[in-house]
Amino acid sequence: MLSTVDLHTASPLIAVTVLALIVVSIEALLRQGHNLSYWVSVCGLPVCAILSIMSYGTPRTAFNQMLAGGGYASLFATLFVVAALLTITLSRDYLRREHSEYGEFYILILFSTLGMMLMAAAADLIITFLGLELMSICLYVLAGFTRKRAISNESSLKYFLLGAFATGFRAIVDNLPVVTPSPLLWTGLGLLLVGLAFKVGAVPFHMWIPAVYQGSPTTVSGFMSTGAKAAAFSAFIIVFAHPQLEQHEQLRTVLAVISAGSMILGNIVAIAQSN
Repeated sequence: MLSTVDLHTASPLIAVTVLALIVVSIEALLRQGHNLSYWVSVCGLPVCAILSIMSYGTPRTAFNQMLAGGGYASLFATLFVVAALLTITLSRDYLRREHSEYGEFYILILFSTLGMMLMAAAADLIITFLGLELMSICLYVLAGFTRKRAISNESSLKYFLLGAFATGFRAIVDNLPVVTPSPLLWTGLGLLLVGLAFKVGAVPFHMWIPAVYQGSPTTVSGFMSTGAKAAAFSAFIIVFAHPQLEQHEQLRTVLAVISAGSMILGNIVAIAQSN
């Protein structure tokens, strides 16, 4: 049985879902519905942002502690919705110039935003998995949305091949004092670290970024470099900012090396990037 607490906690997610389904219906029923899809998206996203802001002061969990709401989750949800609104607003003229103004663009932006929100609100492995996959699949398509350009198709394929991974965990973290001695735990954490480092574009897992961003529509590159990375960082914080993990010197050293490498090497090598 759904409770009012569940519905209130998930209200920002429900709002984005309903908005995305409305746009899907418009595209299914109208032959040239992209203008209406645009305006529905632009008018609906501020409502979703307001719901996220209103839920900020009441941190809680819902759906048998599978989903978190308020506080941290609401903060990131607001960020993702604003990023989606800006991307949709700025993309309209760009898509017209590229002769790629299709309503499916707005659907993909909305569903990828929903995936980002799920990642930030995840309190369970399944939710993390669903959010990650929903976001990633939409971004694979968005990267190659201007499909008449060969470089755009190449970017989409590269992103798909390099980014086809999914993982996450929550119950393991809650039982860290019991499972910490296990080598399998640290192996799993290492693989999780690699996956999330790829998503945020951290060194040495950053080489996909220039190739994908170069061929993607400009506004999509902006959306991926803000919303998608913020979603990955939200998952990063949920996993690796846990007090039980912060006590391990080796993990702190690895994260410090990755962070320093990303800031130093990434910026120096970027000087040679000509596109």
